[in-house]
Amino acid sequence: MCIRDSSLPFMADDFFHFPFVDRHTFFEIWQTAEGLYYFRPVAFAYWKIAESIFGSFDPLFLHASNLLVHLINGLLVGWLADRLWSAVPGKSPGTSGWVRRFLAASLFIVFPFGYEVVPWVGAFMHPLVTTLVLLSIVGYLQLRDRGSILWGIAGLICAFLAPFTHENGAITLALLGVVEITRLADDGRSIRQRVRLLGLWIIPLFLWYTIWRLEPRTVGTGGLNINSLPAMLRNSIYVWQAMAYPVTWFGVPIIRRLPLAELPATALLSAITLACAAWIQWRGGADRRSVLPWLWALLASIPAIAFLSFSYLQAAPRVLMLASVGIVWLW
Repeated sequence: MCIRDSSLPFMADDFFHFPFVDRHTFFEIWQTAEGLYYFRPVAFAYWKIAESIFGSFDPLFLHASNLLVHLINGLLVGWLADRLWSAVPGKSPGTSGWVRRFLAASLFIVFPFGYEVVPWVGAFMHPLVTTLVLLSIVGYLQLRDRGSILWGIAGLICAFLAPFTHENGAITLALLGVVEITRLADDGRSIRQRVRLLGLWIIPLFLWYTIWRLEPRTVGTGGLNINSLPAMLRNSIYVWQAMAYPVTWFGVPIIRRLPLAELPATALLSAITLACAAWIQWRGGADRRSVLPWLWALLASIPAIAFLSFSYLQAAPRVLMLASVGIVWLW
């Protein structure tokens, strides 16, 4: 394995991932995950192509890839914020639309719980799966609202690749369903027609699951165990803190003065913050679109809440990258 010297170092799982990529061909990466804990060939294939081009694992290029994909995600989050909350889809966004785009994109880019995805090459699959999910949403909307077959095909391809990038990509269909049921625009389609269009996205999910079941059994994977209720509650508090991030940092001095342990104090402050956010939505004339950020954040957080240990979640806030899309839409 060749790693080019650079002032931008690799770290942690980089030295677990790169040997696997180095000893397998591009096509073998898509056929096995033997020796790994997961089957994520899209990111590995990208690194393999980069290794072939540069002759080594080039730190500058790989770090730049993380930055570029994170920027693209910010732009997509901003574009979708305007598209989904626009009264008339396709109409010029106007001043309020541009403000909405700028705020959503900016809040996403500086989301503090995603700090690992920028400096850590091994976390590349987290921003990349977010890109694929967002592009799948864009493809669906373009097909639904404008009848673009090419965008629809692109959206289906992205939905197929997403869970091969990271397992969270398997919830793309659920996120699409949330987008559909919270939309105000009426295009004259019946519920049956909408369900039929949405049902196209079952195809890539089925294909992924079939292939995933056939790949060779990986090291240390004996199946996922659902957490106990107390463990899920602790994980939920961590997610609440992430959801309330724009204002909870004000509460650090308050937490230190409360006669409570850090976790209950954080839960209390986050719950108050989120309750205030819901109240502001309601007072501001909430409609179906107001529910979208909450449902998106909830669905994207369920895998982490249900299956990860609290210690792992604290050490790996990168798993909330997809959930952060809904979180920034809330604010």
